Amino acid sequence: MEPKKQRRSRVIWSLVSVLLAGATVWTVVSMNQSFRFADFVAALKSANPGFLLCAVASAFGFLFFEAAALTLCCRMLGAACSLRKSVVYSAADLYFSAITPSASGGQPASAYLMLGDGISVPVAAAALLANLVMYALSLLGIGLAILIACPGMFLSFSPAARVLIVAGSAIQLVLAAAFWLLLKRPGLLHRICAGTLCLLARLHLVRRPDERLARLDGLIAEYRQSVAVLRGRQHLLPWVFVLNLLQRVAFISVTFFSALAMGAPLPQAGRLWVAQAYATVGSNCIPIPGAMGVSDYLMISGFQTVLPEVEALQLELLSRSLSFYFIVILCGTLTLISYLLRKRREKT
Repeated sequence: MEPKKQRRSRVIWSLVSVLLAGATVWTVVSMNQSFRFADFVAALKSANPGFLLCAVASAFGFLFFEAAALTLCCRMLGAACSLRKSVVYSAADLYFSAITPSASGGQPASAYLMLGDGISVPVAAAALLANLVMYALSLLGIGLAILIACPGMFLSFSPAARVLIVAGSAIQLVLAAAFWLLLKRPGLLHRICAGTLCLLARLHLVRRPDERLARLDGLIAEYRQSVAVLRGRQHLLPWVFVLNLLQRVAFISVTFFSALAMGAPLPQAGRLWVAQAYATVGSNCIPIPGAMGVSDYLMISGFQTVLPEVEALQLELLSRSLSFYFIVILCGTLTLISYLLRKRREKT
């Protein structure tokens, strides 16, 4: 798209995200007639400040570990990249992922900033690709681990929530398989995508198939170049996986520390951590910006298996505010400051 269209699209999605956030919070607080905002504020005032600080630190960890993974990827691929710059790349990724459907705007925003700092196209694409693959695998690994360790928690979710969790797991599995094909067999992935496009065109479900095929050829060609860069440095992938795993654990642990701050005993907080992990896996099933609404529903469904309804709503509001809304505002601010500084440097 042209720059003006890009800016217009970002503004529109930002407004849509604000409206979705407001509607989601209103829905959550109106779900129970016994819920009172004054009681929620009182619960926050009486919360343990040490555990609240740990919850905030876990939220920061969500940004930090992605930045560390990108820094490692870029350095191992031969590009000069500091952790400070990677924080900005990750902030752009998290912010635009949160306000666009299926997180489609995150990686292009990161790539824009990386190219602006002189990182070559193959290295930037390879680093983002490696991080994306390990992101999907880490979430899939967490889902498999909690399913083996705590199958009873999954069964305690509502039937609709269980469907969403299974759908989210299936989508992550498909994405992991697609990313593996992209790394190992890009030619096979191209044939699968091209065959799917041709089938959809015959069913009259896709318009202008020739244009889409041409675009697919260009994307696969770019990724072949990125994969060629990665193949000589495959030893970095386990470390990138570990950092992505830590990122997911930090995100989920916001709920754990929030529960401890609000007075939950340690075993109960541990069960809430598992419930949050299931909710995180399931929230990837519907392409809504930031999974707003879906994630909240899954969190409340899981928390209510451990806590009374009002306490579950209070915990959902606190943990969601820290792990999502706070991080989105922080990342949006960092991205805006970085953008303005870049424009200023360009003018001078």
